[in-house]
Amino acid sequence: MKVTEAISEFLEAGKADGLRDTTLDWYKYLLAPFATAHDQQLQDVDTKHLRGYINGLRDSTYTEDTTSGHIRALHKFWSWCAAEYTITNPMRAIRYPRKPEAKPKAISLEDVDKLFGATGNDLVGIRNRALLSLLIDTGLRAGGLLGMRVEDIELDECRAIITEKGGKTRKIVFTSYTAAALTAWINRRLPAPTLLYNFETLKPLTHSGLRGILKRLARRAGVTGRFNPHSFRHAFAREYLRANGDLATLSKLMGHADESTTLHHYANFTSDEVAEAHKKYSPMNRLQNKNAPHDEGR
Repeated sequence: MKVTEAISEFLEAGKADGLRDTTLDWYKYLLAPFATAHDQQLQDVDTKHLRGYINGLRDSTYTEDTTSGHIRALHKFWSWCAAEYTITNPMRAIRYPRKPEAKPKAISLEDVDKLFGATGNDLVGIRNRALLSLLIDTGLRAGGLLGMRVEDIELDECRAIITEKGGKTRKIVFTSYTAAALTAWINRRLPAPTLLYNFETLKPLTHSGLRGILKRLARRAGVTGRFNPHSFRHAFAREYLRANGDLATLSKLMGHADESTTLHHYANFTSDEVAEAHKKYSPMNRLQNKNAPHDEGR
């Protein structure tokens, strides 16, 4: 069996094991360059081939994190191949990359503002403003957004019911600004099964369709940083905490059963942001204010 065929089988197996579409897309994207460079029989690929390929990645313009992602995907793929086809794992002698330091994965508020500025006043623009508002105002997952139905939205109460990964249903809340954006869209949209739909077929908007919308907006707005759907979820969590919101409430707003999940995945800040928070919230500020000399009119 050739490498390209094995990758297809690997992705099919991952789907059967319940891996998310985003995870499968990630593996497909990272393994594609290797398949192009070494589309040969599995048993003909050895450690020397893989080392040469990895060294080529390191000599390219890829960042260290991106290169590490490629290597992790290769480890996962070849480990599966060794078990599935009873062959020697050629990645076994190659060191697994160290876990990258957690870094903020959020879109910046400045870039969110640019995306809003890139929406027009036509039907597409009205749709896009409602879409962006929900993403940044609620921290919902892409799956929850794509499955939303008009009948599940309570505009007067600024609430909605969504179904996210694992088929779990929960309530989300939003501000009056998002309610206004939703009202404008709902009053103009065509009858369709879901809130967001493909304009040509009226079928529910897909993950790739959502990414395409954001990509076009980013190109129009000149946004070069993160703008994928999940970056809005990260931004919601980070900005909530930076505004001194409490972790327990944030965890509920994001649909997490455990606060540790919120803390581990979303409370990631740069060293400058940590220093800024310390300067603002350190108890020394209150002590200094309490002990500062007062002018008693002398």
